[in-house]
Amino acid sequence: MFVAIRAFNPDAKEMFVVEEGTASKEYLMDKIMEEGFYELILADRNEVFPYKLKSVTFDDRVELYHDSYHFCPHSLILIYILFMQVIIIAFMKS
Repeated sequence: MFVAIRAFNPDAKEMFVVEEGTASKEYLMDKIMEEGFYELILADRNEVFPYKLKSVTFDDRVELYHDSYHFCPHSLILIYILFMQVIIIAFMKS
C-alpha cells in the first residue's frame, strides 16, 4: 500500500505536506504539471494521517492550511474530480 496526497495550487512555486503530531515531518511535493498540480507518494505509509499543506508562493510568502480535499482513501471520486479540474484548466490554457 501507499498514501498519495495531491494538491492544485497555481500560485505556489513549492508545496509541502506537513504531518501533524508531536514530531511533525515535512515532505516536499513533486510538481507534476506546470499549471500547479502537485503530488506526494509515500510508499512506506499505508494509512492516511493528519496533515496540513504548506505552500511557498512566487513572492516567497508561506501559507499553511488544511487540505480541503483531505478524505478517506475509499472516496476515489474526489480524486477524479480534482484531476479533471486540472485537465480542464490545462486544456483551456492551450
